[in-house]
Amino acid sequence: MDFELAKDTSAVFQFRFSEENDRVIAVTCTAHLEDMLHAVLVKGLPAADASLRKRLFSPNENGALSTFGNRAHLARAMGILDEMHYDDLQIIGAVRNEFAHKMRVDSFDHTKVSGKLSSLKIPKWRSDLGDDTPKTAKSAFITSALQIAQRLHIVLDFAVFYGFALSGGDEQGGVNLKRNTADQ
Repeated sequence: MDFELAKDTSAVFQFRFSEENDRVIAVTCTAHLEDMLHAVLVKGLPAADASLRKRLFSPNENGALSTFGNRAHLARAMGILDEMHYDDLQIIGAVRNEFAHKMRVDSFDHTKVSGKLSSLKIPKWRSDLGDDTPKTAKSAFITSALQIAQRLHIVLDFAVFYGFALSGGDEQGGVNLKRNTADQ
């Protein structure tokens, strides 16, 4: 795994937790999740050379994987994300768009944002496991974003460390791995 990406995750989330500006939290954390999706998907496309990857991921070339939404869809289709993580990632993307495109939306407590965040599944799941239930819309956003980041890191770390390529998954979002002989 790219060590810089791991350091970025720690820095992004540690700094953003203390950040006062909700817009900065939403946009920065979501941008980092988008970078992580890119890294995981690149690992899942071992036959794609640099030129093809550029065409797939480049917004300048209308790449099929140039958007946050399309990356999330493919990660779900490949089994990298299970339904819960995928659904929350979609909500996080929608919240990011509210902050990025509507100047009047300036808080996680804004009705357009808090309504979306009330549908997050990860905070409820974690609460069922015994964790504290997030008390604010902001903490629910951060809880889901961090859980998704952790899942993506686990998938990527395992694939890189063991020299595997991602090869799709099962209905529950379990990722299948196959030995990547091109890396040996």
